[in-house]
Amino acid sequence: MDVPYSSPSGTQRTNGHYQDENAAKSAFDAFIESTGVFAIYKEVWGNYQYSPAEKENKNPRIDRILCPLPGKWESLPFGLVGVEIKRSHTKIGPPLSQCLDYKQASFKLNSSVPVRVLLDYVFLFPCEKTENEAGSFTAQNRIGTVRHNSYFDSFDFFSGNQLVFRVFRDGRVEVRPLRAGKRRGSR
Repeated sequence: MDVPYSSPSGTQRTNGHYQDENAAKSAFDAFIESTGVFAIYKEVWGNYQYSPAEKENKNPRIDRILCPLPGKWESLPFGLVGVEIKRSHTKIGPPLSQCLDYKQASFKLNSSVPVRVLLDYVFLFPCEKTENEAGSFTAQNRIGTVRHNSYFDSFDFFSGNQLVFRVFRDGRVEVRPLRAGKRRGSR
């Protein structure tokens, strides 16, 4: 039985069959580990680059940071990506806001090394691609969604309605050229 990812009112929600975040995290980790493409950093704390007055004074904590393993860097046109993981049937508005906040933060991958990293993309899992206004917003801000594609047995990483890259269970990576950010001048 397919689970709808939007409500009758059109509000997009996360998809899948995950009863809670832990189940979604376990499924995500198992798939990514089986590919051998990324090192996974779990529950990573960070600091905001600026302190907006209207926000709570809390440090961000992202669920996963994916770092391409040696030998895989060459095939990916970006570095580190973050992933925020939610249970199924959650409205995507607040998690996408979190993803946007994570783009404004630096993260410390290892507590013994005083180096902070920025994320090239931040994705929400499990979620279908976003379209219309939400899709435009996510593409402009380099945030997006991740879905399991059972046909290809892959995880598809989207920014807006555009596929950024696809990771297959057997370790192959398919990177798509992005159309965003190519326009210049007045429109």
